[in-house]
Amino acid sequence: MLKKCNDCGTVLGKDKKSGYYWCIKCKGVREDYDMKYKICLLGKNTGKGIGKNNFIIKLGEGFTKLGHEVIPIRFGELYDYLQIYDLTECFVDKKEIPLRFISYIHNPDFIMVEQTYNRFDISGVDCPVIYQHREYTHFPDIENPDILLGSYPNRLEVFEYYYPNQYSKIPYCDDNFVATNPNMFDPNKKKIIKGITMIGWVTNPFNFADANGLFNRMIVEDQVGFYQDCIKKGYITYIKGGKFERYRELLEQCEAVLIDGGYINAFGRRLFEAMACKTLCIIRVHNTKTRDIFKKMGLTEDMCYFIYEPEDIQDIYDTRDGIENPKKVERAYEWMMNNHTYEIRAKETIEKFEDYKSGTRKCPKFMGYAPHADIKIIDGKVIYTDLI
Repeated sequence: MLKKCNDCGTVLGKDKKSGYYWCIKCKGVREDYDMKYKICLLGKNTGKGIGKNNFIIKLGEGFTKLGHEVIPIRFGELYDYLQIYDLTECFVDKKEIPLRFISYIHNPDFIMVEQTYNRFDISGVDCPVIYQHREYTHFPDIENPDILLGSYPNRLEVFEYYYPNQYSKIPYCDDNFVATNPNMFDPNKKKIIKGITMIGWVTNPFNFADANGLFNRMIVEDQVGFYQDCIKKGYITYIKGGKFERYRELLEQCEAVLIDGGYINAFGRRLFEAMACKTLCIIRVHNTKTRDIFKKMGLTEDMCYFIYEPEDIQDIYDTRDGIENPKKVERAYEWMMNNHTYEIRAKETIEKFEDYKSGTRKCPKFMGYAPHADIKIIDGKVIYTDLI
């Protein structure tokens, strides 16, 4: 879809350096000619009755706010398409599910697929396919998408490590981090839960450790051990969590929260949600790699506290400002608002799509860092061996 001048109808040129569009006939620079796209979003929960904070849904809302046409498609709807065309055996036999029907029916500018734990066939699709990969231990849903996006700062690094053959064939790879919708949170609610709090998962982190497979269990058990140590020594208060409404209510009332992003999920959604509530963040840093990620992303110690060991929490209480530190909270809130909302993330996704369309090949060579290098892919399955 070419952009045309509203005054004379001439196709606009684009200056790659500035990003501005210009009309050779009118000889004028056009800064406001943002193309509006039709976008099909496909996710496991992309439809009615899903969680209010689902990534692909919130990203879709960001696209809509920017003026793009968004068509959310639930996985069940795709199955209905297959029934119409009498191709349900593709689904039943666990073969790759064809996406070309989406492009035939809706004719979008691009299809964006969030990892759904189902295999998809993109052959015959007459528009670019963007694949948002979240869990690096899960074999990719799509072989060689046009654009590969990773949810966390070093996710693509690990993707390159585990799937080098795929990675080398993908034309465009980049990060597309999680984000938050600040309008869902009340930053002015009174902070009646004093001290540093750890809010549990839907049930609690200990059950979570047993429910998500060996690999996640190894990671989460490390987090659980850290939390247990902090609780035992009286540094934090543990509150049993619940579904999103319960979690949000607690978070809005907390003075400070302890967040453990893990080895790989350094920029999890909970970090941005706490900042949206103007709740002080105490962030556990696992290693220098994780710390470098925070530094690269612009999160500094004037916005939060970084800790390495449970005893570091006591040092926070002993500082002059302690956890009553409104300056850190305000800086963190401003940083989140300027960098990590879904509307910003949607804008960045469109910019990546347009960059890809211009013929740019972006597939950076990473350092090959993998926190659990003993994990291997055999016949499309992840084989868990040892935790390094």
